[in-house]
Amino acid sequence: MIDRALAALLYILPAYVSNGAPVLFGGGRDAIDAGRTLHGKPLLGSSKTWRGLLAGLALGTLTAGVLALLVPPSLSLGLSSSQWALAGVLLSFGAQAGDLFGSFLKRRFGIPPSGPALFADQLFFLFLALSFAALIYVPSPEEIVFLAVATLLLHPAANRLAFFFRLKRVPW
Repeated sequence: MIDRALAALLYILPAYVSNGAPVLFGGGRDAIDAGRTLHGKPLLGSSKTWRGLLAGLALGTLTAGVLALLVPPSLSLGLSSSQWALAGVLLSFGAQAGDLFGSFLKRRFGIPPSGPALFADQLFFLFLALSFAALIYVPSPEEIVFLAVATLLLHPAANRLAFFFRLKRVPW
C-alpha cells in the first residue's frame, strides 16, 4: 500500500513541479493573454506569463526525464522508462493547461489574479494533468482519490512556504 502511494506521488511529481515552477521562474511583463479581454474581463490575467509557462513545461519535463532514469521497478506502476518520460511530459503540459483553465474561469467569476478559488487552484491542474497523461497510464480510482487528497494538503502547504520565503505575495 505504501509503495503504491509513493509510486503515485512519484508519477504526479512532474505535474507538481510544472505547477510550482512559475512561482520561482515566472513573472515579467510577457502576459500570455497580452492584455486581451473577454466581455471586459482579462482572458487569463497578468500573472500568467510566457516565462512562467515555459519554466513549468521545462522543469516538469526535466523532472520526468530524471524520474524515468531513477524510478526503481518496484515503483514503476508497470511503465517502462520511456513511458515514464512521456507520461511526465504529458503531466507537465496538462498541469499548465489546468492552471490556465482555472485562471480563465476565475477571471469569468471576477476573481483577480492571485485571488483564491477553493478547489479550483488545487485540483484543475491535477485533473487535467491526469487527463493528458491518460494516454500512457490511467490511475485507479483509489490512486486518483489519494492524489486529490494529497494535492489538497500539499498545495496549500507549498503556497504558504513560498509566501513565507517571499516567493509569493499571497499565502494561497
